[in-house]
Formats: sequence, structure tokens, C-alpha cells
Amino acid sequence: MKIHYKIKSENYEFYATITEIENHKYRIKFGGARQCINVSVYKDSIESSLANLNGVSYDLECSIDKNLLAGDGTASRALCAAEMLKCCLKFLLYIYPNIKGYTFKDHSKLKCARHALVKHKNVIIPLYYFYMIKHNKTWYQYKFNAKPKDKDEIIHINELFEFLKNEESKVSLNDFYKTYVVASGCQLKNFKEFFGEIYNKNNCYYDFLKEIIDNYDCGILQIWFQYFMYKHCKFNFGEAFWLIRKSEIDKWKDVTYEKIETKPRFKQNYEGGFFPFGSK
Repeated sequence: MKIHYKIKSENYEFYATITEIENHKYRIKFGGARQCINVSVYKDSIESSLANLNGVSYDLECSIDKNLLAGDGTASRALCAAEMLKCCLKFLLYIYPNIKGYTFKDHSKLKCARHALVKHKNVIIPLYYFYMIKHNKTWYQYKFNAKPKDKDEIIHINELFEFLKNEESKVSLNDFYKTYVVASGCQLKNFKEFFGEIYNKNNCYYDFLKEIIDNYDCGILQIWFQYFMYKHCKFNFGEAFWLIRKSEIDKWKDVTYEKIETKPRFKQNYEGGFFPFGSK
């Protein structure tokens, strides 16, 4: 059995298809011309438990009435993607009002423009690390007040910030270059010449990275940034579960929806994956 919907948020319209699968769960596809959100709701958990947010991707064709883009740049894309996901989760709470929230793993990535110093055309970095430097929170924390399902795991994220903001953690430019840039296999040309002044004038790693992120396209972070953050972050983003609670979703703006007879024909996502700011 499949049921189709049209949903309206403040600025966009979306399709959703709810499919019953093997008599034990519902699979929800959400988007526009392209499927951009995928959710599973298990029948034995509808009354008391959590749904699974399987994946999220960003694309201009995620909405049906106009391109899902309010302007150029990472901030605009993040705003549009956040409105889409909030619309989806809010809509599903109307359909399944007893669900307590949504669990997911944060595999979010950010696709960056090529910088002149970078050889590779396509640079992709972890969005959670990028947002942790830019906003002191991951994208899901910043936009949805998501929490680690295991409350104790937030300790590891706090420890990372303590390390980044501790002036005693910072090594010399030469040592940083050898330990994190060369060791990561990064082929960024003239790293020390380009970053030397910025590195030396900032007293801690956090301020150094923040200045780069605030003033340059993220393509310049190719490889070395992820390698550096991974080396000092004990929080396992690939395996840890996060939670967006119903109590948080209840605060979001209402959406409207209606059943429709027309079956949405979602295009397949390129690269076969789901993550914020994935390939078009």
C-alpha cells in the first residue's frame, strides 16, 4: 500500500510517499523531483518509540514548486536544507503523533568549490567538523537541537573543544605541517607560505581554523582539516546515534499537507547516498 502527499512549508512544497513494507514498517520518501529524505517507521514502535532518519541529501530539485535554494553559499544551502528536513519531520508527527522522535547517524558532508591551491576538482569535507568550528555545534545540533542518544558521548565533543581552545595544545607551524598536512597525504601547494601568517598570529587551533573557515571557501580545507580533527576527536560520528526529540519538533512552525492521487516520480540520487549537501 502506498499513500502520496503534498506538503507545504513556509517557503516550499514537497511530495511524500508512504509505503508499507513487509507488514512490519513504513518507508517514507520525501522531496520534489528528487528524493532527498528517507525515513523508516516500524509498526511495533509507532505507539511508544523512535523512528529512523535513514538519510538526508541536498539538491536544487528537492522541492517541487521552485529550486531549493534561497541564494548562493553554504549558509543559504544550510538554511534551505534545514527547512526541508523540519517540514518532513513535522509532517510525519501529524501522521504518527505518538512517535517520540527520530534517531540517525551523522554522516553529513559538505561539497566545496575548488581552491587555486588544491589539485582535486571536487573537495568534500565532514560537515559536522566544519560546523563545529564555525558555530561550536554540528549542523544537526545547530539547526535541530539534536543530542547524542548516549548522553555521556557529548563529553568527547566537549573535550575536543577544550583541546582546540587550549593555547598549550598548539605546536609550531613546521610541526603542524609535518604532523597533519604531510601525514594526511594532502597535496595542498605552499601550505606554510599561504597559512603561515594566519597560523602564527592566532594563539590556539580553534582561532586559526575559525579564521580560515570565515574567510575562505572550504575547498582549502582539503584532507588535512578532516585528518587533524579526526586525530583529536574521540566522538565516533560514523557509529554514534543522535536523537531529535518530539518535544523539540513541537516548537517548529506548522506545515500543511494533503493526500494526492498522483504518484511522485522521484529521481534517484547521484552517488546512491544520502547526506546534507551531497552531489546534485
